[in-house]
Amino acid sequence: MGKKTIRRAQSEDFEIFDDNVKVGTVRVKPNAILWKRRGKQSWVGVSIEHFAEYVEGHGTEKER
Repeated sequence: MGKKTIRRAQSEDFEIFDDNVKVGTVRVKPNAILWKRRGKQSWVGVSIEHFAEYVEGHGTEKER
């Protein structure tokens, strides 16, 4: 019998709701963030670098 291992998933999905209605899914990957609107089959994505630039330029500072 071979050595047993546990591997972490390559991505993680988060369902986004507005007033208890699902509006889409965000998928976080090591190199990109993807978005898929409810009812759509394809994903739209940006690199982590582009996401960071956008958030730093348009976001507001928040406490934890």
